[in-house]
Amino acid sequence: TAATVSSVVGLATRRREAEALATANAESREELRVLAEEQAALRRVATLVARGVPPAEVFAAVAQEVGHILAADATIIVRLDPDGKTTILAGVGDHPDEFPVGSRWKAEPPVAVAVALRTGRPARLDDFSQASDASGDAVRRMGIRSGVATPIVVEGRLWGAIGVGTRHECFPADTEQRMAGFTGLVGTAIANAEGRAQLEESRDDLCRLARQQAALRRVATLVARGVPPAEVFAAVADEVSSVLGADGTVIVRRDPDGATTLVASVGAHRAELPVGSRWKPEPPVAVAVALRTGRPARCDDYSQAPGDYADALRRMGFRSSVAAPIVVEGRLWGGIAIGTRHGSFPADTEQRMAGFTELIGT
Repeated sequence: TAATVSSVVGLATRRREAEALATANAESREELRVLAEEQAALRRVATLVARGVPPAEVFAAVAQEVGHILAADATIIVRLDPDGKTTILAGVGDHPDEFPVGSRWKAEPPVAVAVALRTGRPARLDDFSQASDASGDAVRRMGIRSGVATPIVVEGRLWGAIGVGTRHECFPADTEQRMAGFTGLVGTAIANAEGRAQLEESRDDLCRLARQQAALRRVATLVARGVPPAEVFAAVADEVSSVLGADGTVIVRRDPDGATTLVASVGAHRAELPVGSRWKPEPPVAVAVALRTGRPARCDDYSQAPGDYADALRRMGFRSSVAAPIVVEGRLWGGIAIGTRHGSFPADTEQRMAGFTELIGT
């Protein structure tokens, strides 16, 4: 009887051990499946980054992959702006109208994204009832009960964050760790894009410099050949308009009575400012300021500028202008002015005009 009882007890123990082993194996298989899915998602995103696709595509892919892997009801990627607000760059999940792409928010703690952006560390919030800002209100309308956010760091600087939310129980304890690989890939994509942009900007700067040097060389050749000043003026006006992307360029001589005479004019509506015409420009018109101060000047608003010259500029549709003085053997001789109908000229425009004004002076 004792042997029989012992055998039965042994069978029951082995059955429990077998059941426990089966459960452990099932859990291990599930963990392996989840890990395999996560690695596949990371590989897909890494492929996009390696191909150099635009960051917007990477953001959308990461939001989709993170939302799927973590079974989130909502996923967003935000950029931290200089004014402390955030811009939504990608969003997937239910109620996308609550956080549309391009919208700007000022998230405040205890919202997880706000905490992650303040501390530079992962954060979570499992009770949104205390979130008092507009983003907290939007999250509550979506029915989100728990949120996790991890910061995105680009070359050592805090750039933004990824946030996920769920309507169900809290996210598992390893959620922040599982999100880290995706934030790293987003940071790499942004760094690559910024690097490409800087490279393109450098190439553009070199091209602009080459064009400007070629233009200066052509004008210098005319000066060296001793051609009449009128030909030099016309050549400089043409070259400056081309190199600086101006819609119109004039060169003026300052006369003893304080008025100016146009000695060269190229670009749009030349009939408004013909060569030989005399004008008395008044500040804030850029050429008037340059002639009064002997220094480069610019004007980005002609709406209140007085005088016939300003009226002519308004009729021509100019919105912005830059002027530089022309100095001959220490005395202020006149000036060169360029105008555009679009936006305003870059900050280095005055500096780029200096070489041409020196050649005119010579």
